[in-house]
Amino acid sequence: MTDIPGRIIQALKKNKRFMRPDVQTVLLGDLMFLSIQLVSEQKEGSVLYVATPPGQPVALVSSVTAAGLLKATVEGLGYKKYENANLSGRDIQSLLRISDRAWNANAEHLTEIPDYAPIPVITESGIDYTHKKYDEEYIDNILGPNPPIITDLTINSTRPFIDRSRLDKNIKISLSIHTEDLAKTLKSWANKGAIGPTSEFFQIFHKIKSNNINYCKEDSD
Repeated sequence: MTDIPGRIIQALKKNKRFMRPDVQTVLLGDLMFLSIQLVSEQKEGSVLYVATPPGQPVALVSSVTAAGLLKATVEGLGYKKYENANLSGRDIQSLLRISDRAWNANAEHLTEIPDYAPIPVITESGIDYTHKKYDEEYIDNILGPNPPIITDLTINSTRPFIDRSRLDKNIKISLSIHTEDLAKTLKSWANKGAIGPTSEFFQIFHKIKSNNINYCKEDSD
């Protein structure tokens, strides 16, 4: 772990002979935070910020456009190449939990989505025959305890035209959601009746691995 800054510096020196690598690190809990920059007497390059659990093949970066800094960081972490997960957000723990199930303390909800079979539920005020309480518990079961915080989601899909007799083609659909907390937003929509408990939105959230989803209805089967 202590060799990581040195390896990053050596990787940067290969291609940037006239600029000096400046690599700062700090270990907080299970995460190592790094700042990586190229500087010279005349100018300072942009800074790449990185958070990574040492020894694990995942890193959260402040930018994916700084190709040279990224490549050197990947080499410094002990790898030859990397893959962009197209996953972004503000909460580090949430991003780690989405990228790797091992970061989830309660992973039972990450198995198959349960069947929707509404029944009356006993509440403090009596028996709920409206299925409202059942729906709330069903949604909570899909989202899981302490669901990850996601602020942005783009869904791309294709659906048949509403009247096949008029147009026998699939229509491309794109939807973007920007919110403070996607799980809370979906629950709010369900409480207001805008979407149902079996909505594809919950199925997408249950399996989410990226902020950009190409969704087919068969994916939920």
